[in-house]
Amino acid sequence: DGARLRLVSLLRALDGYEVDVIHFKRCGETFTPFENELEHCQTIATVEHDNRVTMTGRVRSILSSEPYGVGRNRSRHMERLLRGIPRDRYAITLLCGINMAQYRPVIPVDRALLDLCDSELRHMDVRYRFVRDPLKKAYFAWQHRKTFSELQKSAGYFDGWLVISEVEADSVRAYFPNVPTDVVGNSLPPRRVRLAERPRENLIVLTGNFDYHPNVDAALYFAAEIMPLLRRAQEGCRLRIIGRNPPQGIRRLVAADIDVTGFVEDFPAA
Repeated sequence: DGARLRLVSLLRALDGYEVDVIHFKRCGETFTPFENELEHCQTIATVEHDNRVTMTGRVRSILSSEPYGVGRNRSRHMERLLRGIPRDRYAITLLCGINMAQYRPVIPVDRALLDLCDSELRHMDVRYRFVRDPLKKAYFAWQHRKTFSELQKSAGYFDGWLVISEVEADSVRAYFPNVPTDVVGNSLPPRRVRLAERPRENLIVLTGNFDYHPNVDAALYFAAEIMPLLRRAQEGCRLRIIGRNPPQGIRRLVAADIDVTGFVEDFPAA
C-alpha cells in the first residue's frame, strides 16, 4: 500500500548505510520484513498496535487539542523501545509521519529527521475550500489548527523534514520557512511483469489505502463526477478501485462498469 511504498522509498534512499528498523504492525496483520527487499536493513523490533481509523475515534478527536493520528499512534511499548536506543550506535534517527514526532523527545540519538511525506496543512486547506457543509468546514479548520500546532512544536526537535515532492515542499516552506525541508520522492525499481493474455479494455485503475480519507474522497468524487463524463465520451469505459479497507460508501459504488476489489496481493493480475 501507499504507506509501505513510502517507507521502502525512504529506506532505499539510505542505501549505503546500515539501517535498523522499529515499526508498528496492526494487530493480526501479516507484515513482510523490509530486509526481504533491502539488504542494508534489519528489523530489530515490531510493536503490535491497534491504530485503525474509526468513526468513534474521529468524533472523540474533535474534543482533543491534538491531531487524531497522534493519539492513535501513542504506545507505551514503542516509547520504551525508543527510549532504550543506544545513543552512540546511531548517527541519525528517521521518524516517519507527523504522528510519530511525539517520540522524538525520548530518543537519545542526537540528530533526527522527520518524514512528513506530504503536507497535511495543504490537504486541510484544499478540503476546507472544497466542502460546502459549514460543519465540515469547521472540522477541517479545527484539524488545520491542530496540525499546525503539532508541526510548530516538532520543528524545534528535528534537524530537518522530508517530503514527497516539490509541491509539498513549497507548501511546508510557506508555513515554516526556517525548517530545512528536502524532497525524497517515492520510487520502486523497475521490474518486468508478464501479463496474462486478455482483451484490451478501456480500464481506469484508482488505487489507494482507504484508511486515508483523501483517497476515499477521490474515489467517491471520480465515480460521481468523472465517470458519467467518460461514459458519454468513450463506450466501454471501466473503473476498477483497488486498495485495502474500502468503506461502505465505496463498496456501494459497484456497478456494471465499476469494480471494487479491496486489497490485492498481485496488482498486475487484479
